[in-house]
Amino acid sequence: MQDYRVLSKGHKTMPINITINEKSITFFELVVVVVHIDDCTIGASTIHLIMELKDKIHTYIEITDLGELHWLLGIKVTWNHESRTLSLSQKSYLDSII
Repeated sequence: MQDYRVLSKGHKTMPINITINEKSITFFELVVVVVHIDDCTIGASTIHLIMELKDKIHTYIEITDLGELHWLLGIKVTWNHESRTLSLSQKSYLDSII
């Protein structure tokens, strides 16, 4: 329960305005935190937001950064940075039940 309070302390919304060809687009930076028992996965619209959140969490509890996400709750996560795509696969789960 204490971990939840730590994560909820830093909640804020930060609007961003972008102008492209004289058309203005407003969106909000996004941070998604997935917590499962003693594991925490952070996704965000920018790496800066991830680093900022990890620094804030680290002031309250010890954390270990395992790097880029490859597996989440039995789902394989594959990134293609060049094409900016994300693939999710449950092949290992299907193989185990077949």
